[in-house]
Amino acid sequence: MMPRKRKLIAVLLAALVPGAGHLYLGLFQKGVAFLYASLLDVFLLLYFSSMVMDINVPLLIFLGVINPVLYFYNVYDALQSTDQMNRGNIKKNKLKPLTFGLLLVVGAIILIALYRKPKWLDGWVEQAGVYAVSVIFMAIAGFLVITAIRSRTNKVRIGRYTSSILWFGIGVLLLVDKWRDLDYMQLLLKWWPFIFVVGAMEYIVMHMIYRQPSGKRTMRFNFDIRNILLSVFIAASVFVIAEQELYMHLWNRVSLNLAAAAADFSEESGTRVDKPMITVPIEKNADKLVIDNVNGSVTVRKGAVQEVLVQTTIWVDEIARGEALGIAEQSTVEVGSNKAITISTHGQTYGKTGKRHPRMNLYITIPEYSNLNVDIRTTNGNMIMEHVRAASNIHLETGNGKIKLYHVIGDVTAKTLNGDVYFDGVYGDVNAETKRGSFEASNINGKIALSTLVGNISLVSSNGDIQVHTKNGNIFVDDAKSKLDAESLNGTIEIRTHAVGGDWSVYSAVGEMNLYLPEAGSYRVDGTATYGDITTNLPLTTEHKRLSGKIGNGDYLIQVEGNSDLHVWKY
Repeated sequence: MMPRKRKLIAVLLAALVPGAGHLYLGLFQKGVAFLYASLLDVFLLLYFSSMVMDINVPLLIFLGVINPVLYFYNVYDALQSTDQMNRGNIKKNKLKPLTFGLLLVVGAIILIALYRKPKWLDGWVEQAGVYAVSVIFMAIAGFLVITAIRSRTNKVRIGRYTSSILWFGIGVLLLVDKWRDLDYMQLLLKWWPFIFVVGAMEYIVMHMIYRQPSGKRTMRFNFDIRNILLSVFIAASVFVIAEQELYMHLWNRVSLNLAAAAADFSEESGTRVDKPMITVPIEKNADKLVIDNVNGSVTVRKGAVQEVLVQTTIWVDEIARGEALGIAEQSTVEVGSNKAITISTHGQTYGKTGKRHPRMNLYITIPEYSNLNVDIRTTNGNMIMEHVRAASNIHLETGNGKIKLYHVIGDVTAKTLNGDVYFDGVYGDVNAETKRGSFEASNINGKIALSTLVGNISLVSSNGDIQVHTKNGNIFVDDAKSKLDAESLNGTIEIRTHAVGGDWSVYSAVGEMNLYLPEAGSYRVDGTATYGDITTNLPLTTEHKRLSGKIGNGDYLIQVEGNSDLHVWKY
């Protein structure tokens, strides 16, 4: 007879080192598993918080929560296992030695890779990490199904097949979203109640399969609560981690509203004061123009000047003129000239709460010969740039306001939470984003990527690759010359071109799709309209909601996918 194990010792050891309590009890596999799981979680947390890729905040929070959960469960399980051990009804090792040894080797290799951080690991995680997770989820689904089928007990666990379907579905959605750069994972927001239908169906089917004659019932039906809750928790966690951008914009909007509540902004009304002109010399090594404004528009133009000229117009509303003139007098603009020319506003707050900012509109003229990179930020106000030439890049960011660029040179990065964006004549690549606003762009001599959650996108004449995405809005592209990626979850898509010069990917979940393609060229078409009609006057084949065919040699692929009508016409 084995000596009894003491609960106090097992719990103390488990509290000191995860898994140590189980090793004391002789549960080698479980003890090492707790130790490995704790180390793996810590190493993953350190790795993802320090890697070069964009930080996924929900993933870090998830990993941070897992460790204390593992720790306390390890202590709890050590306590429970002590009682089971003393009663003699616990199985020490559940896995075969060879299987467990292989798992230890794999776990050790993963820990070493996370600790050493080889260069190839970042690329693998970024490119193949989602694929690996998808395969693991689908493998878990298969394992659940196999164990349910091979079970030889007199218990039928209702929910195991439902759990496997959920695991498999999450894996497929992750795989498709990564492969096609889509957002099918967001369908869970609309269709999550369907899991109850699947569970009810499983309940009915299991009772029909294992139904026994009256009085001879031998099978017992139990709900597999553990697997159901685990699968739902994992599904919710994966959704939160994978769809960070979906709800982070909501937080941005809430933050903007909180900022607006904490700091009121004067409108362009009331008392107007034009500040004296400020001149800023340009040093020989100057290569950047940095503008920081709180409340007000920023306009940057080129002119026949030798220095940077800063004109400030201040508006103070809701108070008497005499008091407003005092607020305007105390509001200043600070400038600096070195390697970076800096211009920043400091408005004197006022009002009943003392948090209302005067509106300070900046009109900045830079020399025609200059080629400064530009970085402009404002919390509330429009941004306008005309005839500006940057050495390499232009960065614009506003919390609430429109962005307008006319005839500029340089790669442009632009972002606004709430406002429309206009581009006309940009010589360089464009990457722009708005949460609630539309795009109007034309004459872009470079790659262009436009993204909005709620708004239309109109693009005319772009020489580079095109990427246009909107969650709720229409898309119009004219004169698409190169590679094209267009996606709208709720809106119509119309694309026109005289010549196909790259592969196309067009997707509309809800909305009609109209493509105008050249009669001569070298491309092939593969299109589907799941619930709509397909019409074309090009020599293409239509059969079973599918459009296919080849023009010329078929060098480029035009892939179209949607649920509404698809029309492909000669252009």
